[in-house]
Amino acid sequence: DCTHHIILIHTQQEVFHALLDTCPHKKVALSEGRITSESLLQCSYHGWTFNGVDGTCVEIPQNKIAMHHHSKATTYNLITGTSNNKNEARRRRRQDAQSIAITQVQGMVWLLPTKTPLEALEIIKDGGGPPRIPELDMQGYKATVAIRDFPIDWTVLMENIMG
Repeated sequence: DCTHHIILIHTQQEVFHALLDTCPHKKVALSEGRITSESLLQCSYHGWTFNGVDGTCVEIPQNKIAMHHHSKATTYNLITGTSNNKNEARRRRRQDAQSIAITQVQGMVWLLPTKTPLEALEIIKDGGGPPRIPELDMQGYKATVAIRDFPIDWTVLMENIMG
């Protein structure tokens, strides 16, 4: 089964972020978690907390407890990715959630699930990216927004709507 569930995060600044809906710790659905007051995504199971922009793990509550009980514990800054142990920095990637490339064009949200966010930026810089509807950029043109979930590939939908 190649189905991947994705969680979309819509910020108060009208920006969307997308992550694979799986906590890297115990594979619990991140969509079961919550958005913190700092606009971070927190897993419901053990409280691991992620930055929705790139999936960076910014807090592991159990690490705080371990560091409190063991004065010689390895210190690791989840924000900057620095550690006092050179081997620790290699493990950082395993604790980050997987971010999904996402962009907004003409009020529509597009996911590029097979690309990393950096790869998607290169595609867009090179003139690629989602198709545009010229009428949406015209002065006075009005569009009605409707949300519908279709169990089909997006290319089939675009071929029939825009073709």
